[in-house]
Amino acid sequence: MSHWLSKEDPVYYKRALKGLVAEAEENGLEVFAKSSIEGTMLYFRDSMGECAGVKIELREGRP
Repeated sequence: MSHWLSKEDPVYYKRALKGLVAEAEENGLEVFAKSSIEGTMLYFRDSMGECAGVKIELREGRP
């Protein structure tokens, strides 16, 4: 039985994101999120304090 997921399947993106977070942590990065009324920021920080993040915007009518 194949467990292949298409890019139209939301589980595909959940697994991809989970894999990226795990990989970042395995490579010594701290991964954390901060939420506000505008959305959520997902951050990746290294041991020197350098940080990069991505904003996941809150959209009206979506959970």
